[in-house]
Amino acid sequence: MEGNQKEVRTSQKLLHTLRVGTPGISNVVLCGCKLMTLTFPDNASIELTSLSFTNRYTGTIIITAKCKISQPASSEEGSKSYKFEWKKIVSKKLMPYPHYATGAESKFVLNKSDFLCEPAGIVALKFTLHQPSVQFTEFGIENLCIYKADTSKPPSDALTKWLNQQQESVSSKHNSIKDMPSLDKISQVLQKMWALGKKAADLDHQGVDPNRFDKDGCYDINLLAY
Repeated sequence: MEGNQKEVRTSQKLLHTLRVGTPGISNVVLCGCKLMTLTFPDNASIELTSLSFTNRYTGTIIITAKCKISQPASSEEGSKSYKFEWKKIVSKKLMPYPHYATGAESKFVLNKSDFLCEPAGIVALKFTLHQPSVQFTEFGIENLCIYKADTSKPPSDALTKWLNQQQESVSSKHNSIKDMPSLDKISQVLQKMWALGKKAADLDHQGVDPNRFDKDGCYDINLLAY
């Protein structure tokens, strides 16, 4: 698949099987051909970029596109006019040997390089499926996806500038956190500080004479109170 594209919603008509003969007058036989037409919402025109589908025993596929072509403005009307023209954009053999099952259930992706003409201004697509072998009377395609060029506008300059500022802010915060010492280093420093504090407390406690209020083996209540 190519970049800058998005899937298109379509209005899909059921596959129509073509038959040869007139009911009640002559024998009606299958001719090994089916037709299907796709249109787009609100009759919008698209620039087709790619399409994908899964084969179900179709021998050959032909895709024609109804293209909207602008005409030069007439001097009388003064407005641009359009005409519609059917163009063949794909003609591809899906099964190399239609009497054998090779490629019968394969998935296919067709890009612009596979198209026979420029796929612009398309308002409808017609799929013609052929299967000449009488061994495969039931055939078709499934999981059909249509993709068009994504013409959505890029972000405005103001939005782009704001996004860049946010990214720079996040990067600066990340760098400031990155410059902080590791947890192991912080833990080692705290342990040393705790050891020094404990040592100072022990030395201070050892320098105090617990018998400084002792008098003849007794304590003077006045001195203790004082």
